[in-house]
Amino acid sequence: MDKRDKRVAIPSRLFLHTLLDCKDEQEDKYESCYQALVQSIQGKGDKEISDSLHMEAMKSHENICTGLLVGILTEPNNCIKFYSYLSFVANDGLNFVVSEMNRLLLEKFNIMKETVQQQLIWLVRELVRNGVPGADWVCWNVMRNIIGGNTSNRNLWLADQMMNIYTDSRVWLYTLPHLVSGVIYTYLRLLEDHARHNLKELKDKEVTFLTQLIRERFSDVLSIGRDFVRLLQTVSRIPEIEQVWQEILHSPSSLSPQFTGVEQLMRTRTPRKYLVSRITPDMEKKLNFLTQNVKFGSHTRYEAWFQRSHLSSQESQSLRPDLIRFIVSVIHPSNDLLQSDVMPRWAVIGWILTTCTNPVASSNVKLALFYDWIFFDLASDSIMNLEPAVLVMHHSMKPHPQITATLLDFLSRLVNNFLPSSSDQVLLCVTAAFQHVQEKGVLPLLTPLLFNKNLNQGLRKSLIRIFQSLYLMENPPVEKPTPVQEYSIIHPIPTVQFSDDEDDSEDEILMINETSPSVKINNGLTTNGEVKNDHVNEILSKIEALPKEENSLQSSLVELMKTILSRPVFAEDSKLIAESLSVSLSSQFEGKLFPATFPSPATVQLCLSQPVFSLFSCLSDPRRQTVMELLANLQFLQPRVGYCLLLYLISSQAQSSHEDDSLSPYTEFCQALGTDCSLAACLVRDLTQCQNDDVDLFLYLVPPLYDLLPHSTLGNVPLLYLIVSCVDGSQVQSLVSKIVSQQLTLLHGDTCQPILEASLSWETFEQFAFWQLFNAHDLPLYPILNFLPKLSVKSDAEALTSVMLLLKKKVPTEKMISKCLAREPAGDDFFSALCSFWMKYCEDKLASMVVVFLSKYLNEGAGSKKRRADLKIEKPLTLQLLGHFTPVMKTCPKLFERPAVLEVFMKLSQSCLETTKLNHSEFFDLLESLTVTDKSAEESDKQSSEDDPSPPPSPSPQRKRTKAFKTTRRLSAKVNYREVDSSEEEVEEEMMPKKKRKVAY
Repeated sequence: MDKRDKRVAIPSRLFLHTLLDCKDEQEDKYESCYQALVQSIQGKGDKEISDSLHMEAMKSHENICTGLLVGILTEPNNCIKFYSYLSFVANDGLNFVVSEMNRLLLEKFNIMKETVQQQLIWLVRELVRNGVPGADWVCWNVMRNIIGGNTSNRNLWLADQMMNIYTDSRVWLYTLPHLVSGVIYTYLRLLEDHARHNLKELKDKEVTFLTQLIRERFSDVLSIGRDFVRLLQTVSRIPEIEQVWQEILHSPSSLSPQFTGVEQLMRTRTPRKYLVSRITPDMEKKLNFLTQNVKFGSHTRYEAWFQRSHLSSQESQSLRPDLIRFIVSVIHPSNDLLQSDVMPRWAVIGWILTTCTNPVASSNVKLALFYDWIFFDLASDSIMNLEPAVLVMHHSMKPHPQITATLLDFLSRLVNNFLPSSSDQVLLCVTAAFQHVQEKGVLPLLTPLLFNKNLNQGLRKSLIRIFQSLYLMENPPVEKPTPVQEYSIIHPIPTVQFSDDEDDSEDEILMINETSPSVKINNGLTTNGEVKNDHVNEILSKIEALPKEENSLQSSLVELMKTILSRPVFAEDSKLIAESLSVSLSSQFEGKLFPATFPSPATVQLCLSQPVFSLFSCLSDPRRQTVMELLANLQFLQPRVGYCLLLYLISSQAQSSHEDDSLSPYTEFCQALGTDCSLAACLVRDLTQCQNDDVDLFLYLVPPLYDLLPHSTLGNVPLLYLIVSCVDGSQVQSLVSKIVSQQLTLLHGDTCQPILEASLSWETFEQFAFWQLFNAHDLPLYPILNFLPKLSVKSDAEALTSVMLLLKKKVPTEKMISKCLAREPAGDDFFSALCSFWMKYCEDKLASMVVVFLSKYLNEGAGSKKRRADLKIEKPLTLQLLGHFTPVMKTCPKLFERPAVLEVFMKLSQSCLETTKLNHSEFFDLLESLTVTDKSAEESDKQSSEDDPSPPPSPSPQRKRTKAFKTTRRLSAKVNYREVDSSEEEVEEEMMPKKKRKVAY
């Protein structure tokens, strides 16, 4: 082992490393500088140490300062002595040490040992106490490592220690306005996490520290801007903070003569440095990686990686608003990045929204998303601060309509309730923000988002009322034609009014009503619209009166569906009923529907007895169109409806003898959704929701769906991925058993090619599960052979391993050999390993197939050598052959001892250019040695024949050895082969190894 290896093996003095980590060059430098320092001061007195350090500093000032810094951080007992040495030798005012500390804080603090972190804070205290230039930025970077949404002991200790440093050095702190602002912003944010009963002492200490700092230095607060108000509102229930909040609202001048009120803060855009300060350097690095390097569509694993690292605890709910503010206001991608396939900001934000499980945290996240809208100023604010909110609503409209509706509802309430005294001003700013979004081309039209007809009717009307100017801008008033009638007509003054009738056309909600004829109906009957409204009101009343008990609820729902079936409702009436049903049955769509035990007919029937399945009781009626529309509208509000319908239909089909069109109601349901999605896409959407909610139910639905809907399931890549991404070992075994027993077919030879190619991007276990399912099927070989040339050992090791195990069970054919050789040789042993196996069990077949393939290749390329010699370019396939057969020649030399094989390779050698022979000299040298051996054997036979012509010719010693070897070789009786012909018909035949005959001795 060399010196470098010994140095790397030493445990790190500063950092905690996992088994996968290793020391970098910077850490090696720390270690070498520290060792040099120890050698220079060991066994010397103070005077000698001073002289020695002075001489070393003259040679390399940075190295000696680095060694002393490492000594301070790793030796608590000698830190005072090392700090005095550092003050003595530093000729730059400790500027290098400060920069090195900032590097450690931004790159390595999260992996520092606990004692090293403690010593680092001790050194920070000394720098502050001595007023070292740059100590303020060291303090700033230390605060960046106080993690939001984290109440671990080490994190609480770090927050407390920094607050102690600021309290002890308040005079120094007040000389640095930017640091005062940063301290207020940081500890105001941390107060939200520390406002707990078990942290009362720390909370009280922070409240006292903050309120004093805010009152004494409010002029520094003004530079923070609007996000100061956001953080203050979060903790405004704390009495001391509430008092400060009341002063801001009602007596702003008492805090600062320059302060005019909360609107002044709201109109000030928060500088990026404050928003960055609440994201740790590690989080910042990962978020930048997500939004700059991860391709959209391959982002799920990276989201899970980030969530495991930073969002897994319950306390981390409060971290999400910080992440949103950072993404919205700090990460502003370039135009090139926006046009690429990299994961967009809105997708990251949408994912964070879906991880919120706490209602308070969810509201804070939405507020953080829309915060720059409230007092949007075209002169100072950027379109990049508006774009994420608009796009996350726009792109969620179809796949996640509840997210869009929730955000629009929050925004509409925000306009009136955020600052009631300035609600008109907030409305103008939000309206200006929407107009700016349209002008910049983020959305071509606002109506499909703001006033979409699929939105809840009450929400849509509220949005039209609040943003009336935006609605009129894209939906100008339409004159209603005056009907020609013989009745007396009254002409009032033209007015603009909103129609409250649910029956009116959506395009006529807002219109100029120039005439309001008073119509007398002679027959005394009410209009169809009034009858319709009465019927809808009757249904809504029944929904509101639904009982809570499950037995009664089930029968009531059956009667309700019969009522709807007898007197159909469509369009907006159907949406209104669906909304009411969604609210009344919300508890029925919670938790797992499927029993936890192994599914049996009895447990499935018990599941189907739940009230929610009563919604499907009328699907056998030919008049079910109105029910389908109602279920489709309910699906947008309760995404579980789709897979509940599948379970109901599959269970009903299992009980009846009619299998034809048993799932036709589901097809009609998908058509009623009107999303232009295919049946296969609808299945994936509903089964994705099912997999997220209940894996056992999902796996129960898979076999009958593949049986009843083969055209929509076989070859459906996303659907198969859903299966392999959720199964464990026992579930894989269960699926394989069903496939082997012919109860389930997940793959078909004609449709599995896209799945094979898509599987290359899956995780290792997902690929393992897929290949287990693949091998359970009796599939032809041609999809694998077409797939094989695309595989690389570096990126597709899982697939390549599975293909190797599959091919070793087959007898080699010419097509198989050609596909193996079509792979780019990358130094792997794929082909040589297969040849070694085949040489043991089917040597003759392998040799003949190699000869056939190479002979055909050489015949096709005959006559082209001269042209290539002129161009001095070798055929690409020739180079690939040499790359593959070079390791084969080493592992299987007996293959090349066969005359036919040797002869065909000699022809290949003659067809190669001289440059090729030089570049692949190893192969051609081995080939030449085999040729010489073969010629020597032939000459020996010939000479023997001339010397003694009487005896019959005997084989050469080499051939005799080969023959003897073949005589004694045993064939394994445990390996079965399946030979695949290379013809188009792909005829397969089973090849069993021959039993060895008994030899009589």
